Amino acid sequence: RIYACYTGIEYQSEVSPTLDADGAENSEKTPGLRKYSEGVLWACTVGISGGSILAPMHYIPEDNQGIRFLPSFGVGTAICSPIIVILYHVITKKSQLRFHVKDALTTGSLSGLVWNIGNVLSIVAIQSIGYGVAYPILQCAIIVSGMLGIYLFHEIERKSTIAVFWCGGVVVLLGGALLAIAQ
Repeated sequence: RIYACYTGIEYQSEVSPTLDADGAENSEKTPGLRKYSEGVLWACTVGISGGSILAPMHYIPEDNQGIRFLPSFGVGTAICSPIIVILYHVITKKSQLRFHVKDALTTGSLSGLVWNIGNVLSIVAIQSIGYGVAYPILQCAIIVSGMLGIYLFHEIERKSTIAVFWCGGVVVLLGGALLAIAQ
């Protein structure tokens, strides 16, 4: 196993046996660094789009903002989601698009429900304390996601990497608290 640690993010590439044309075992390094780089690129894209997800709400008349914005948000999501899935497969050159409805419908629906509860409450919070204060505080959700990854899914096991995560978590929490106090 080859390990590299970059800003507290653990990266792992393994030597995995593959079979050549004759059926003999051939050990080659998996293209882990490329996969890691693609993951970072996709994560940055999520950060950019996720960070601005509710910005369009501020360009509509005030009487249509807030919870009244949700139906148009839902229609936009329903229209754009299939387009984004297709674009992803075109960009990544995936050979075949497969839907695993039986395996993913229940858990996917539950995830969508939980996400939408958070989305609705973020709209309520933004109406109460403003976008500039509410949205950074809402991003403290990264700590919950990180804890799930570390303690439930065991995605990170190195103590030094977990320590870096918690240092970052403290910074995020302090930033959220300072923004709330500054308001």
